[in-house]
Amino acid sequence: MPQDNLSIFVIGCGLRNVGDDAVGLQVVSELQRVPDLGFELRALEGDRPQGFLAEFPADALVIFVDSMRTDAAPGTIHCMRLPSKTARPRHLDSEETKSLQSELDHITKRGAAVPRMFLIGVEIAEESGPGLSEKVQKSVEEVVGNFQRYLKLARDLT
Repeated sequence: MPQDNLSIFVIGCGLRNVGDDAVGLQVVSELQRVPDLGFELRALEGDRPQGFLAEFPADALVIFVDSMRTDAAPGTIHCMRLPSKTARPRHLDSEETKSLQSELDHITKRGAAVPRMFLIGVEIAEESGPGLSEKVQKSVEEVVGNFQRYLKLARDLT
């Protein structure tokens, strides 16, 4: 549980029924079964709407859980502060929508502050078919089972 008055939001990103791409939504779904988490859970299915970062208070910590594709093995868990020059979370920074950085630039041009942001990205393999692959499902279990550790990492790195 949070140790101060920091507002924390955990946002699961993805597409349901699209194989491993649903990993962020699955993490949030499983976290919803854990009592007394002390933070708000949200699902962001599909592409993020433009301006969505403006919904969060400037003093908040927003932890995104999203699928990724790099050269790492499926199921690899990536943790990093956002924005990142090297990471491309599939739904936060898709080629079809404005980049996360352009969203941040838009907010700061208006003189608003942006929340602290962190990514838990899971390397995916399959984008089609029902359900998650075995390796990605194991990553979901790791993230959910040890979420307090990931929360501490997010707080420390942001």
